[in-house]
This record gives sequence, C-alpha cells and structure tokens, in this order.
Amino acid sequence: MRIETVADIARAHAEERPDAVAITFADRRVTYRELDERSSRAGAALIAEGVRPQERVALLDRNSPEFFELALGAAKSNVVLCPVNWRLAPAEAAYVIDDTEASVLVVGTEFLPVVDSLRSQLGKVKK
Repeated sequence: MRIETVADIARAHAEERPDAVAITFADRRVTYRELDERSSRAGAALIAEGVRPQERVALLDRNSPEFFELALGAAKSNVVLCPVNWRLAPAEAAYVIDDTEASVLVVGTEFLPVVDSLRSQLGKVKK
C-alpha cells in the first residue's frame, strides 16, 4: 500500500508489518496493527459523536500513545485535531480551546477537574 495521506500511515504499516512496534512509551509497546485498529476506533467514535468532516476537535492531555491514536483517527475521519498545551494555566487553556472553535473536547482524566471548572467559558464546545 502506498502512503499518500497521514491517514494511510497506520494502514500501510499495519498491512506490511502488523506486529512491528510503532510506538514505545515508558514500558508500553503499541504495534502497527494495534495503532491502526485503535485509530480507526477513535475516528469512528468522533463520527459517532456527530463530528463532521473538517470540524475541529480539541485535545487536552499529556503526551501518550493515545495522542497518536486520536491524531490518526482524526485524519482517517477527515477531522482537524487541535492539541492544547496541558501546561497552560486554566484560563489560557480555556481561551485556546474556545479559539479553536472545537465542537468536541477530548480530555485526559487528569484534566477533568480543570475542564469542569472552565465549562462555562467553553461556549463552542458541545461535548
């Protein structure tokens, strides 16, 4: 398979070498097969939430393999992922999230209390 888009990266490598390690993070290993399957599920979940092509989805979380799963899933579903720097102060994060005009905000569990405190400032985020 030829890689022509970002979405093709996981697909092509999963086809050519499914059991090779795609991501090493701390003590975790994710194979290309797993990355392809998980990114497809992430893309399908975005679509199931009503995210339309070229709509924005914001992400507030630390770096992890899940970032790549979501990024590739967004590419597979033609969605624009807008990562937000988790080191920002809550008010700064709220400004950035609102400025992205994201309809959906994906949040790491560690940042749920922050987002709960900012909910009223996130006027464009529906979910």
